Amino acid sequence: MAAEAGYEALASKEPEAKPVPYVEVPLEPKPVVVVPAARRCQIRRFCCCLSLATGVRLMAILDFLAGLAGVVVCGLIVFCRTHEAKLDHVVTDGLEHLWGNSTNATLKIAETVAKVNHGVDLAAKALPLMLLAAVIHFYFARVGTRAADGKVKEALLYYYWRAAQFGVSLFSMCFSHIVLAGYAAVVCRSHWLELTKDDLPLHVAVVTTTTTTNKPSPTKTVDAETSPRQGPRRNPLLLKGRTLPLYLDDDDDGSTTM
Repeated sequence: MAAEAGYEALASKEPEAKPVPYVEVPLEPKPVVVVPAARRCQIRRFCCCLSLATGVRLMAILDFLAGLAGVVVCGLIVFCRTHEAKLDHVVTDGLEHLWGNSTNATLKIAETVAKVNHGVDLAAKALPLMLLAAVIHFYFARVGTRAADGKVKEALLYYYWRAAQFGVSLFSMCFSHIVLAGYAAVVCRSHWLELTKDDLPLHVAVVTTTTTTNKPSPTKTVDAETSPRQGPRRNPLLLKGRTLPLYLDDDDDGSTTM
């Protein structure tokens, strides 16, 4: 009985619980901010005044004109190869009228005619490749036209075509050619990205707002007799004017040991 009275006296002298900081978690959904994925090498306008689709269409027209020019050149090569004798006669008459009929002039005319015939022969050998280049330009002119109409697959293919031309221009060692080819590739890439802006991945950022306040933690009264056993209980005992922490544990038979 005396021990129980001492426990009650000590319990009455326990200090009040201090406020414990805690974090309030809101129950409403967290705000979500959707940020578009970063895009590189992209412009909004073509030549600062035209739309990207118009720029792609103009480049497709240039491809068509390049293919048409290739066909015309191939036709001229075939005509010169099939009318080589008439070509020699025209060149000879023109140079005689310019240089005269002297011996030195005759030798120069013969040398010039031989060079012209050699050039025609070389062009005739390269004729299949020139025809192939003309067909490729015609094909990509059609691809560029469909890309300008809003076809995503054709827009990507036409971007690859212009990027390949930019890569070839690097070997030309011509600064203006490199700049124009690079700008055309950027325009085609921007047009393709504009068509696929809804399919690009998005970066989702979750914004959380938390507030920290000082609020006393709720206290709960537990009955020592009815509460389940959760391990040894720490109980202070007042011995000779000093408070010593002792541990009391209940044995299986109900007795208390120190």
